[in-house]
Amino acid sequence: MGTKHLTNDDRQRIRTLYSEGNKTKAEIHDITGFSIDQIKTTIKAPSSNVAKRSGRPRVLSRKQEKELVSFVTSSKEGRKASFLQLSVILFQSLFRVYVIRSTLRRLGFKRYTAPQKPPISETNRQKRLAWALEHKDWTPKQWARVL
Repeated sequence: MGTKHLTNDDRQRIRTLYSEGNKTKAEIHDITGFSIDQIKTTIKAPSSNVAKRSGRPRVLSRKQEKELVSFVTSSKEGRKASFLQLSVILFQSLFRVYVIRSTLRRLGFKRYTAPQKPPISETNRQKRLAWALEHKDWTPKQWARVL
């Protein structure tokens, strides 16, 4: 048979008995009926119900993130600026390139080069112009036959 999960009240009771009652783990086991391992884990765990933050702390504050996003989205120059240029312009080189890049990625921004359309050749340009001039006076009825 497995052990019972402890509630927050059970954990608080164990901590109180251990710290204020000066009871040993074995005595707490006799009083509460919880396993020694449960008692050890409860005593070692932080008393707060708030989970510890995992991972590396963020370098940029929320305000700095908003400033970065507004600069990048405000103009063509902002969108085309390199990560190094963004760091220099906005934060006087206070943050490294990796910080700027990872922040923008986390916020959903991606960097890519838009594909360029090839220029229209002179022959194709003349053919398209001729077609457009030929069909400029068509009626909706004529266009309906095509569609």
